[in-house]
Amino acid sequence: MITTPEIVSSPEQTVAYIHLLIPGQEIATALPAALNELRDTLHDQQIAITGPWYSWHLRCPRETFDVRITMPIARAVQPTGRVEAGTREAATVLRTTYTGNYTSLPGAWGEFHDWIDKNSSHQKLRADLWEVYLVCPDTSPSPTDWLTEMNRPIA
Repeated sequence: MITTPEIVSSPEQTVAYIHLLIPGQEIATALPAALNELRDTLHDQQIAITGPWYSWHLRCPRETFDVRITMPIARAVQPTGRVEAGTREAATVLRTTYTGNYTSLPGAWGEFHDWIDKNSSHQKLRADLWEVYLVCPDTSPSPTDWLTEMNRPIA
């Protein structure tokens, strides 16, 4: 179940990320390794993380995920290994929030896209999207507490 979507402004962010282009079935193992590498690099460079991490999909996931495991940061990171520096530009987005286990996220995205088709079909969306993990396994062991912000930028 998702919250009622709304149109909001998403500010520009300085980010560090690791880009993954992998089969969808590998995301569960590739993501934690990338996240740990990203956190270690930011720690080593003494760069403050300014918000929750997120997955920034450069296109809607299908069999292959084209995704950046992303951390908003206080200042630019020095690229090291797989860690890259970047900026996510400011955007107007359609946003909703999903509560629950990640295994149900594909259904939540389906519900979100159905809502968009019924209520905002006049909005042209960009190809990318991102999920911000507001409450995740790092902050709560219970999947019933997990809170994922889902964003679709408007072109």
